This record gives sequence, structure tokens and C-alpha cells, in this order.
Amino acid sequence: MRKRFYFLLLSMAVIFGFAGRAVAQTMPVVSDNSGETWYFIRNLDTATPRSQLAISFNGADAVAKGENFYSAVPSMWKVVKDAEADTYGLVCKVEGVEYYLNDAMSLTTTSFTGWKLVSGTSGSVTGWRLEYAPGGVLTAVVHQKNYTEGGVYRLMSTWLGADVASLWSFDTPKKILELNLTKANTIFTNTTEGMDPGKFTSQARTTFGNALASAQAVYDNESSTAEQLSAAISAVQAAHPVYTASVILPVVSTESTTKWYFLQGTRPANTYLTSTGAGAQVLSKPVIPDDTQLWKFVANTSGTANGLAMVNKVTGEYINANAANNTNIFSVATLPANNLQFIVSDIYTNKVARFWIEHAAGSTPAFRLHAGNTNVLNWTGNRYDNSSWLILDYDVALSQFLTDAIAEAEGLQVGVQVGTAFGQVAAADQHTLATAVSAAKQVRDNAAATQQQKLDGVTAIQLAISNFKAAVIKNPETLLSQSNDNYSWYWIRSTAMNVYAKDKVISAGTRLTDEKFTFEAKTAEVSDAQLFRFELTEDKTKVKNIINKLNDKYMAPNGMISDTAFVANDFTLTLLTDGLTFNIKPAAVAALHAQENGAHMVNWAGGAGTASAWSIDFALESPKVITAAPEVETAYRVMVTEGRIVVEGVDKYEVYSLTGQRQLLNAVLPQGVYIVKSSAFAAKVLVR
Repeated sequence: MRKRFYFLLLSMAVIFGFAGRAVAQTMPVVSDNSGETWYFIRNLDTATPRSQLAISFNGADAVAKGENFYSAVPSMWKVVKDAEADTYGLVCKVEGVEYYLNDAMSLTTTSFTGWKLVSGTSGSVTGWRLEYAPGGVLTAVVHQKNYTEGGVYRLMSTWLGADVASLWSFDTPKKILELNLTKANTIFTNTTEGMDPGKFTSQARTTFGNALASAQAVYDNESSTAEQLSAAISAVQAAHPVYTASVILPVVSTESTTKWYFLQGTRPANTYLTSTGAGAQVLSKPVIPDDTQLWKFVANTSGTANGLAMVNKVTGEYINANAANNTNIFSVATLPANNLQFIVSDIYTNKVARFWIEHAAGSTPAFRLHAGNTNVLNWTGNRYDNSSWLILDYDVALSQFLTDAIAEAEGLQVGVQVGTAFGQVAAADQHTLATAVSAAKQVRDNAAATQQQKLDGVTAIQLAISNFKAAVIKNPETLLSQSNDNYSWYWIRSTAMNVYAKDKVISAGTRLTDEKFTFEAKTAEVSDAQLFRFELTEDKTKVKNIINKLNDKYMAPNGMISDTAFVANDFTLTLLTDGLTFNIKPAAVAALHAQENGAHMVNWAGGAGTASAWSIDFALESPKVITAAPEVETAYRVMVTEGRIVVEGVDKYEVYSLTGQRQLLNAVLPQGVYIVKSSAFAAKVLVR
């Protein structure tokens, strides 16, 4: 039989996406005697593992399963129509035999054409619901389980509610090849050649690159058949693990050869596995660097499996790989019975692969080295970034530390203003830091620099950074203007590492009273919605009120926009471990936090680098506005004539915009609110 293969890349765009706005879908092509169109049916849940699963054959009369389309080629399906009813059948072919998916999720040779393809939406995801509704009564929906039974992710039919795990995409073989190529190319481009841990040999990269190029040629060929596309998928899937398995591993030290490494974790960012003494807790700390942060790997033949152990240079003690799950890790004097192994991750830093360090096969208990906000623990949940470690050779690490410190110092040079306001620094301190950066760059750029010179360079610039941070003005009293006639206005900027909040500023936006303050990208032109002033407690140690410039409204303890101030709502500015950023904590609840869901303020206690960490950046000063009439009788009068502001009864006055820009007297002004100020009064004036 002649086959027709339709590659509906444009019309199926909504189906292909894991998430996106709900849009109308195109019905999959129905196969008949004139031709067949084959698809992979992929689950649209974005959470692992269902986002990677496609319906696949699991044996005759057995419940169908979800197959990971990045590690195996799942079954392809065609859609057939019941000639007598408005229902469809889902058919796969295995070794020439056609199998139907029935309402019990079983794969049978008995014809079953009772399925309806119903466009469904869950949140922002739109896909196809596969429903069985005899007599109009819904009795079965094709739903992907998120747990295994006997190592298999089986389907189920009894989950009838609206759920993203019941939404499916009908993908052409070309689409599945595209997904596999995208993932493999990401790995290839995010890794590099070299002989250090986490890098790859030239031969391995050449072999992997050639395999990807061959598969890409099949993808680019519009005449490629489904069989050729499927073979290309298999080729990419086979090449991928071969490449990752060829990663350069850390050297295992012996009695004759010793190799020391720094281990960089991810939480807090750019911190390193650190011994705190014999029998003491192991922590994640900023680079020191000294021998407390140096580790070697040695063979461990104890216990039930052969593997590795980790030894600290100062104490000579081992990481306790026998720790129970979700408990802190201490060092121990004797070899742990549990053995460790390296598993290359899919997480990279500077094109170097990070490693999961976990128990070797056969070892008990289960173990995975995990960074947990300073504490280091055994955590055996899903592998992800905070369980990944960058393993740095000593000399390589010194160069990296120097580069990182220079980058941090240069960031401070740009990010901290010179001045006398809160969050600013004296010009002399800025100059001292600049001098330290210049000296560090000389060491960094010297190819002949010794390890000691690099170490001294790191120590010197770290000290300069520490001194600079200490010099930044953090006295709450400096939040107030030095002029009694002016207000000082600030941006409250998030210093979160989270992309959704990073460098965003708190803003009123377009929100109203009793709605939450939002956070948004700082505008190029100063926006009153993004500016705040501070009123202090009587002792000037805490913030009494935070007031928005646009609307003169107050920050409530829960981040709400309030018409009135809150009694006993003092905010404490708590300096965080980075020495620059703050928690802004109301008296009775947790610190102000930028929450992604809803893009608004909530209360949550987070440290440096989280969305609870804030920088208070000076923006501008503007005259105070006095709206009440003076108690003494005055003879002045403010008038607006043809766009001009005129004041009678005073010898001298000034006009300012709401952003603090002084205006020319007698000039025709654009519509808006202005501040008129003299020695006798200050007032808001509306120009219509």
C-alpha cells in the first residue's frame, strides 16, 4: 500500500508546544485506504516524567505505556474513523500486526473505534482529550500516570477530570526528531573539548557532531520517509548516551598520585564544599580558598559495592556517605560502607558538565550529595541542579576564582553609585576597588602566573570586595533627604537569581488600592509608579512606612496597596550574607517577597539571592508637597492660564514635574500635575 506522510508543522503548532496560549487546533489526518499518516502521541504535561512520554506498545492485551521519546522510539499511531459513527480508532503497528487502543488502555487486535478527539485546555496548555463516551456518558479518558508499575509508566482510563496529563499532541516523526535533535544539540553546544573533569575529548565531540549532522540532513530532507525519520531518531538517541559516557572524570588518587579538587555547588550560588573540622558538619561556603575546600577521591572497596570515597585535605576525614536521606552530612574518620560514583548531569557551567555524586550500584543506603542553602545533605529525590557539582582542578579553580572575583568587583563598580545617600559609596572607596580590579587583571592575564600568585591575587581582590561592601552606606537614617524641604526617592530592586524577578523593581503598576504591589522591569525613563520614599521610626533604626510616589499610598505588611499607614508596622532592614542586600521584614510576618505566580508581593523568608533579597537604589530628590493651606493668612494666588502656571503675591517661585525636573517659568506646559514651590508654600497644580 502506498503511504502518505503529512508533516503538519504549521497547522499543528499548538499541539507541538508544551505550553502556550489556547488556540484552535487542526484535526489529525485520518488514515484510510488511500493512504496512512503516522504520528507519535505525546503527553503535554510539562512536569517530569510525563512531558517526555508518548503512548507506546506494551505487549498484546497489555496496558499501553508511556515511552520516553528522548531515550527510546515510542510507537507510531494512525487515526482511523468508524464508518458508521463519529468516533475514531487509534492504531499502532508492531511487526506487521495492527493493535487498537481500547477503553481499558489495553492493546488488542480487536477493532475499537469508540474514541472522540476533543479539543481541551488546562491552564495555558491546549491539546487533544481522547474520550470514550458511549451513549453520551463519559466513561474513559486516556490519562498518563506519573509513577511506575514494574518499571513502566502505564496509562489509565478512570481519571475523567480536566487535567493536563490527559492532553495529547499528535506529532509527526519529523517533530519527534526535531525534539531529539534540539536536546542533543543543546548538550553538544553546552560542552567543550578538554581533559579536565566535565569536558570531552576531541574524538568524542567529532563522533557526536557527525551523528547529529547526519540526523539533521534527514530532518532537512523534505522527502524523508517516516521510517528514515524514525531511524534518525534512533541514531540520535544512541549517540547521545555514548557521548555523555565519554566525559572526562576526576582522577582517583592513589598512594603514589594525589589530585585535589574544589567542588562548586549551586545553593547558595558559587559556593564550595567546605569542611568545618574533624567530625563536624560539611557546609557550602563562598570560596576561601584554602585546604578546607580541597577534596580528593579515593577507591573504596568496603561495603557491598566497589566505588569511591571523598577525603578532605585538612582533616583527612571522609564524607559520610552512610547518612540517612534528608539529613545533614558530617565527616567521619573511617571509610563509609556506602560507596560513591560519578554520574554526568545535563547541567553545565561555562560549558563544563556538572556531576551528580551518588551511591554506587548495590550500595545502601541511597545517597546523593546535595546543596541545601549552606547545609550539605543527603537528598535522594529527583536529580536536579542543586544536586549537581562542578569539580574543579586546583590550578583551574584558582584561575576561575580570580575571574569570578573580577566579575563581581566590576559588577559592584557599575551597580553601586558614588554619593552620600543610602546604598551609595564614597568616591575614595570606589577608586580603591578599581585599583584592586586592575591588579587582579594583571595576574589573570599573565599566562606565566604561578599558583601562589593566583592565590594571592584572589585573596587581595576578595579583601577589596569585602572592604567595598562594608563601605556602602547602610544607615537607615540616610534614607531621608538631607534637606527638610525634599523627599529622597528610591527603587526597591530584587537581587534574586531567579530570572522572573532578577533586577525587577517593586511598582504600583496600574494596580489599585487593596491590590498587591507588583514588580516589573525598571523603565528607561523614571516612573513614579516604581519609586518609593521611607519614613523612619522615632529612633531612626527601622522603617515606619514605605510610600509610593505615584499614588501616595502605603506598603501594607502583606504587600498590599493601602490608603492608610499601618500602626506598629515597622519594617526591619536586615543585611544578608552577601553584605549588600536586605530582607525588608514587617514586624509580624515574614519578609517581603516577589512571587512569580501573580507577579506580586507576598511574605516569605529567603536569604541572599532569593526573591526576598532587595537592594534599595537611590533615584532622585523632589520637593515635598504641602497640600494643606498654611495656618497664617497669605496673599499669594496660584493660577493656570493657557498652560502657564502663574503665582501672584510672592517674589520668587519654582515649578517642578512630579519626577523632580525643574520647569521654565511662564513656559506652556504639557497636561499633567506639577509642584509649585516658594519660601512660603508648596502645592500641587493641575494643568489641563
